Amino acid sequence: MKKENTILLILLFWALLSGGFLYTTLVHYVQAAEASHGMEYELVDLQLKEKGDQGELTVRVKCINPSSIVLRTFQVRYLLYVNGRFIKSDALYLTQTLPPGETIIQFSGEIHRYPMEYVNEAREYGKMIWMIELELVLELPFRGLRLNTGAVEYWVME
Repeated sequence: MKKENTILLILLFWALLSGGFLYTTLVHYVQAAEASHGMEYELVDLQLKEKGDQGELTVRVKCINPSSIVLRTFQVRYLLYVNGRFIKSDALYLTQTLPPGETIIQFSGEIHRYPMEYVNEAREYGKMIWMIELELVLELPFRGLRLNTGAVEYWVME
């Protein structure tokens, strides 16, 4: 009888331990799902500084993290257009913490001479409509998982 009770206690302990691991895995899964499906981005500023026949573009993006976990940016990839014409693509390794709530990230990139001609044409038109296809690679705080999120945003300069 003692042997059966010991086996039963071991099985009960094992079941409780397994249930605890299952619960923490489920919580992490729910947090990852919130982060991957709920991330929002808003272009809050786009500045162009001319340097001779080239330019430097600075982009500020508001990241809204609706999950309860702290995320971290790993990489920012983007495609940039002005008035429908392709200007630039880039992939930057950018490490910044994104706590729950709103955080502003900023990145810059050079615009070389040839694409800068499109920018000057758009300026002569009187209105520059910028479009950025943004993709952020985020790191989740468990098991080194990464997730890709993205958005398309517009900015008008007159």
